[in-house]
Amino acid sequence: MFRLFRPAVAVLLWFVSFTATALQSYVAEYDLTIRGVGAGRVRHEAFFNDLGYRMEATGSPSLAAKMLGYGQIREKAEGRIAGDRVMPASYRREMDGKENQFVYYNYGDMANGKIQAVIGSQNKELRVNPNEPALDMLALVVQSTLDVERNRVGEHKYTLVNEDRVRSYEVKQLPDEKWKDGKSGKTVVVKVFVQTSGNRQTKIYFAENPLRLVKLQQLKDGESRFTLKLLNYKAL
Repeated sequence: MFRLFRPAVAVLLWFVSFTATALQSYVAEYDLTIRGVGAGRVRHEAFFNDLGYRMEATGSPSLAAKMLGYGQIREKAEGRIAGDRVMPASYRREMDGKENQFVYYNYGDMANGKIQAVIGSQNKELRVNPNEPALDMLALVVQSTLDVERNRVGEHKYTLVNEDRVRSYEVKQLPDEKWKDGKSGKTVVVKVFVQTSGNRQTKIYFAENPLRLVKLQQLKDGESRFTLKLLNYKAL
């Protein structure tokens, strides 16, 4: 079960709030359920300016996840934003009590199609296409957000590095939906995006004013794997 919890920390960051010039810095908290079972909460903080980004995510497992032996997970990513392209500099992930879950990427040799990585306790050199820079999961957040802001959803195929695996992802926009806000009772227009990689899909739902993630659902072979729901959001 907790295998699904790890990518949720990062995947919930997709398409976060932004302005026309720089992405909107924010703090948010989400509730995570996996196959209907509460798996914990995820808090993330994102900081942007016109030149770059820094993201930090913290996942706190539920009692059920703790009983499986998993601890708190932390992620951090930094990089530059050059025009409409994200240029990652580094990425780090660690989990309390699980040394084999440690991941680190150094993108300093991307011009030669190489990423220096540490997976668990092993040093690895990952090979990628230098003309299609690879992104970690948090860097993918920024790239996807830029595409949405500039109305370029579907124009790019993303190369994502996850541990020592490299996969291609495509993103497209689905028709808007209308939801009723549980607190105000008002009708809210919700934008829907879907990310696809083979038999995996992630549907992401956003409300506007401010633009914010309100729900995320991941599916595999058409079956729901986990769902994220917004609890609290604050623009910085």
